Amino acid sequence: MISHKEETSSKFNMECQLAKFTDGFAVGDAVHLFAGLQSEPAKIDSITVDGKDVTQVKAGSVCKVVLTVQKDIAYSKDDRFLIVQLNYPKQRFVAGCEVVQ
Repeated sequence: MISHKEETSSKFNMECQLAKFTDGFAVGDAVHLFAGLQSEPAKIDSITVDGKDVTQVKAGSVCKVVLTVQKDIAYSKDDRFLIVQLNYPKQRFVAGCEVVQ
């Protein structure tokens, strides 16, 4: 049951801060998106840095990301999202993000 303060979506437009010790990610990468206790496989659809479309981002970058998850995720507008790359051998937490309208 979803509260009146939550929404559901399978496509997210987010502003993200990448971790300093990650390998980053690229358009087309398969990642996992965490929101609260929910986790869903996701695909990076596009990345924008300083208003320009790019194909990849590196550690420590700030960017806007559009990604699609396989199933709807319930969230509140103030929720913090995590992009995680489970295949990375070291730093798996890649970015912290917030939904932008």
